[in-house]
Amino acid sequence: MQDKTGRLNSTVIISLTAYYFFSVTYYIYAQCYYSADGAYFFLRILETGNFLIFNSNRLAAEYVTQFLPVASIKIFHTENYNILSYLYGVNLQLPRIIGLLICYSIAKNTNKNLMVFPLLSLFGLSMNASFIAIHHSHVISSVFWPILFYATLEDDYSKKDIFIFLSLVLIFMRSFESALFLGAILSSISIVKGLHETSKYRIFWFVMAALFIGSIIIAVVAIIHPFDPGNRTNFIISIFALYKHYPAVMSLMFISVISAFFFMPEFSIKYSSPITISLISIMLVVSIGPFVNPNFIDLQLHYTARILTTYVLPLLAVIYLMITSKRITVSHETWKHVWILIAVLTFGQISWQIIATSQWNGYRSVFKKELSEKRGFISLENSLIGRNAVGNQLLKPMTWSWTTPTLSIIWAEKGNVSSIISNSSFYNGWQPFNPLLVESLPKVEQFGFSFNTFKGSIYDEKLYKFGTIINFSQQGNAHTFMSCGWANPESGHTWTSGDTASLLLITESPGHDPIIDMEVSPFVLPGKLPKQRFVILVNGEEVGRGRLTGPEKMHFTVPKGIWTKNKEIKIKFILPDAASPLSFGVNNDVRVIALGFKKITIW
Repeated sequence: MQDKTGRLNSTVIISLTAYYFFSVTYYIYAQCYYSADGAYFFLRILETGNFLIFNSNRLAAEYVTQFLPVASIKIFHTENYNILSYLYGVNLQLPRIIGLLICYSIAKNTNKNLMVFPLLSLFGLSMNASFIAIHHSHVISSVFWPILFYATLEDDYSKKDIFIFLSLVLIFMRSFESALFLGAILSSISIVKGLHETSKYRIFWFVMAALFIGSIIIAVVAIIHPFDPGNRTNFIISIFALYKHYPAVMSLMFISVISAFFFMPEFSIKYSSPITISLISIMLVVSIGPFVNPNFIDLQLHYTARILTTYVLPLLAVIYLMITSKRITVSHETWKHVWILIAVLTFGQISWQIIATSQWNGYRSVFKKELSEKRGFISLENSLIGRNAVGNQLLKPMTWSWTTPTLSIIWAEKGNVSSIISNSSFYNGWQPFNPLLVESLPKVEQFGFSFNTFKGSIYDEKLYKFGTIINFSQQGNAHTFMSCGWANPESGHTWTSGDTASLLLITESPGHDPIIDMEVSPFVLPGKLPKQRFVILVNGEEVGRGRLTGPEKMHFTVPKGIWTKNKEIKIKFILPDAASPLSFGVNNDVRVIALGFKKITIW
């Protein structure tokens, strides 16, 4: 009977392992790692040929997640972007797999049941944020468990063990702010071991304690002085959005029940069957739900799920320490019930992942088709990607706020960029480049990309016929000529954004001095901001200046010699009084605005 049980357990483990590796392979094939910031990181790695370091406090995590493509570029001079792309995808999955293998290599000689904890960390925490694969929280959870296993399950260390351990610790120190809590756990363990160890390892453990305390300091500094202050606020409020993330809610239910089984063994024996049946039912609804109703998939919630590493992982570590220190005695029967729940959770999470990946793969196919069938700059709202769904295929919900132009380059057919889809017209935040400004396009031609077709299309679109009205409303044509310094269009106008704004257009050589007619409204506040001053430059030379206190129609004459100075005509507005409504307490609008343009006509 015991042999049959052993064979059954082995079959389940092998099957789930194969299922997991299938999901990872499918995930990489479908390029799900381009979701969220992933596409931008990859394109910047190509452009710079180096690591993209956004946040020095997470320096080690950046190195870990970008090592393979950067090494391939630097050492092997790889220039095939497809090869680099899949290396990038593999690289993002490797830390979790390597972390599990290290944990198993340690636990197999002591207590294999302890593998429950790194598996819970992967399938109960990290996998809920799988569509932000580039995020540093994945790295710290991948190195934390091997460090903890080394510290608590090993008594003697070979040179190889010490090398691996130190490498993991150095990565841990500069990975993610959750080191605040995890570092406190590891430093406490190191101090205790240093006090009780023989002289052989005493200094070693005190040094480790100092390193872990250092990781806490780095985390505290990062929290007090964040790279992006908005991230700190989002991190705090994200916990309140988790209830919409059904796989995360399911994971927390499984973790809660497993924790109860550890603390109350009689509870696990008495109620394991009905609880397991209930959790299997919940798992089936959550994992198969997106197949029936794709709207159950909300990739934006994966960004909120990164907080699980900060709040839940330390709690799992405490339970682990209570078991390894014999504060909790876990019976063979309890371990059996726990492993059943781990298997159910793993199956459910992998199933959800596969269905979500199939949606992303469908989204990628539609996106690529849209790029191949159109030319030039495409408004998101005027593309298929701007629709919520086509049949059961989700489209707009799969789109991140600012990465659509970046994906347009990465997913161009054979690297020939012929069209770029814009971000949503409602998005007013940062973006890595301006698709309408040819000079700002990423410099990635050496990797097989070409922008010639797109540049030709933009050139054609920017051809301006004298007398044509440039309309700045949402339905207008102004976006074709905008270069930089513009907010998203509104119902009847477009605000400038910042203290300068530019238009770029191409015209035939005029036989007269062109006249610029403008219909503009200033951002003014009686008694606080009475006027908006402006200066107009054409091809770098001043052609007019003035001040506005209210809506006005204006006319400026441009000498023909200035107009014909360059092939491309650049009209630049300098706006020294630009300000945000928020700074005057008007509302919560943080945009720095000056003039609201309605129409421009050049005669």
